[in-house]
Amino acid sequence: MPSVPKADNRDKAYLDHCRELCRSFRGQCFVTGDRTGLVPHHVRPKAVHGDKNNIVITTQWLHCLSSDSAHVLGHYTLFDRAHGVDSLAEARRMYQAYLEMGGE
Repeated sequence: MPSVPKADNRDKAYLDHCRELCRSFRGQCFVTGDRTGLVPHHVRPKAVHGDKNNIVITTQWLHCLSSDSAHVLGHYTLFDRAHGVDSLAEARRMYQAYLEMGGE
């Protein structure tokens, strides 16, 4: 049986937009509000649910360095509970704001 190719739901323009927010200090960590040391973070694994509205901006520290970071805890629900946030809601909000600015 031939395999069905996955839809390419990655949005390079949106990823570039998120990276630019991190570099330009226009973005801020959705947990702490910090504007330095920012990185985009995929809330759910790219290979599983790499949808466009799956990115939040967080500090490098909360991304992978602290003991309660996104990559140390492993699953976004554990991270959300530890920090009292809703990562998926924030990711959807960010993507909607991007679309409203004229992004595609």
